[in-house]
Amino acid sequence: MPPLDHIKYNKLETNNIQSQDVAKQIREVHETMKEIDGHLQQMQSHLYGIVKMYPPYPPGSSERIEALRQFSALRNMIDRLAAPAGPDSLSNIIGDPSRTPQSGEWHMSVKDQSLQLTIPHQPIHSGEGGLDLPAPGDVGSDAQLTKLIDRTISARQTLQKRHHAFVADANRIIAQIS
Repeated sequence: MPPLDHIKYNKLETNNIQSQDVAKQIREVHETMKEIDGHLQQMQSHLYGIVKMYPPYPPGSSERIEALRQFSALRNMIDRLAAPAGPDSLSNIIGDPSRTPQSGEWHMSVKDQSLQLTIPHQPIHSGEGGLDLPAPGDVGSDAQLTKLIDRTISARQTLQKRHHAFVADANRIIAQIS
């Protein structure tokens, strides 16, 4: 039996701090995924803006060039979000292993190292293995533009699947540490 003056406050405080840290990191990943989804929506909108006009903006027109420039800028923003300079856990879960070597599963220890938890890698960078979203490059024909639109739709679907998987994993982790 422990002495009356020895209450394990430190252990309780440590577990609380660890739980808060895990919750903060989960929130950051969740918010980043939501932000990237917004960028993908904007990218689709810019591309649809080219083809929804009748007749569509022709290749080389200033409107088409500007829409593709906006698409490219948003794609670059996605890559910056997927390679954060902040906490390793964010980079681990969403990063591109070719650009962020620590990318992969997020391993954590909580409850005084007695509980080992893992959240699988959910890469959301724009490249292959992530959202597989090509750079617009020279989108000369309407067929190439349609293919870029299709790839953008596919990238958004991939992100949404990975986001749902992350939410399920995060909820499992939270239930285990609560």
